[in-house]
Amino acid sequence: CALPICRQSCVDAGTGVYDCSYLTTTAGKLTLSISNSGEHVIGSPYTVPVQPNLFNAPTAVITGHSGPISLATAGRYSVIVMLARDRLGNYLDYGFHNFVISITDSASGQNLPDDSSHLQDYQNGTYTIRYLATKSGSYKIDIQYEVRPVGASPYDLTVIASDVSAATSRVVFPEGYKCAGSNGLCGRVAAQFRVVVNLQDIYGNLQLTPAQASVMVQHRSVSTVLFEGTAEKGTVPLTFPGTHSGTYTISVTVNAESMDDIAIQLGALLFSESGFFAANGHGLSVATAGQHAQFVISTRDMFGNKVATQLMPAFNIRA
Repeated sequence: CALPICRQSCVDAGTGVYDCSYLTTTAGKLTLSISNSGEHVIGSPYTVPVQPNLFNAPTAVITGHSGPISLATAGRYSVIVMLARDRLGNYLDYGFHNFVISITDSASGQNLPDDSSHLQDYQNGTYTIRYLATKSGSYKIDIQYEVRPVGASPYDLTVIASDVSAATSRVVFPEGYKCAGSNGLCGRVAAQFRVVVNLQDIYGNLQLTPAQASVMVQHRSVSTVLFEGTAEKGTVPLTFPGTHSGTYTISVTVNAESMDDIAIQLGALLFSESGFFAANGHGLSVATAGQHAQFVISTRDMFGNKVATQLMPAFNIRA
């Protein structure tokens, strides 16, 4: 009922006493008038304070403090505001309710640690829940009171990555390429060497919002820009020619912040993989009668890189 007084009745007991009652649905101050033939009875009108009814879990109002309840940022505290109401929608003006709160990672099924969230009771029907999540992904926020869901619980929550950090971003090498330190052999040369730059926040979450990035590779004092622009989805897939054996240095800058340079060693292909012999030396272009003419025969891979091999071929030299 929309009226302050929904239902009223007076029963004549036949003894000069009337038993009266009324029903109101709105908490607050009620002005109650009692009259007969247009004349107020003595003391009318009355000011009646109307208290809210008992807490009713489904009618509680739950919102985010400074944004939607459905969105949070990794590493930043978020606040949920809860307003307690009775079954008629009246806001309560007292506290002391025992709520059970869980924020669960949908992928792993694990709850946030107890020390990651805090319930504050303001003793006036208002509560805040302050929580911190460091892993991006999908979560469920469930608020229970006496094994009953509060408001529209459970609520969907998406935690997004924090600001991208060059210090925790990563360069991912192709499968099978295992680098053993900055000077370790990463793998073999390839016509198209593929790497992926993952832009991550300080917690290792992949950055899914646009970020400015540039990637450069240097080999034998020759620098090549592989990428420069906006990375839309947190990953920058790259391909560069890695046909020459030796050291390649990859430099990455993210939002004007530089990652530590990554030095990798690419070795020559095995001789058995389309290798060939190559001869060179002074003796192949000029010789002097009575003196030995010198030249060298080397094993090479398909890209011309020198290959260390245990082959002992027999060469025939004829004039």
